[in-house]
Amino acid sequence: ATESPTQSATESPTQSAKRLQRKICNELNKVGISPKSVGYRYLIDAISIIVKEPIQHICNVIGKMYGKSENSVERAMQNAINRAWNTTDINDLLENYTAKINSDKGVPTITEFIYYYAQKLENEF
Repeated sequence: ATESPTQSATESPTQSAKRLQRKICNELNKVGISPKSVGYRYLIDAISIIVKEPIQHICNVIGKMYGKSENSVERAMQNAINRAWNTTDINDLLENYTAKINSDKGVPTITEFIYYYAQKLENEF
């Protein structure tokens, strides 16, 4: 089912949020981030929040939502990203993640990753 531009105008905030979450899941799946990893849920929430409003200390915000420390949220998200970059076919990564990666490790930082997807998706919302 394709969505017409007018359809989103009648969409409730809940429907809009669900549609955004589906798009984020789809993008994360393309780069091989496993739905089984703890960081997957955190990344979805972080990207959803940043699409609506760029904020500082996103890991702290996510931590409060889940009753976790900022560090444990950060570690979980970075681990999910690292695992994807170490296991996903490089061509799939290059095709689906077009941002420049500044880190020496050749893996995007949490901030680079979240903002890349937030910017990519905010144009559609």
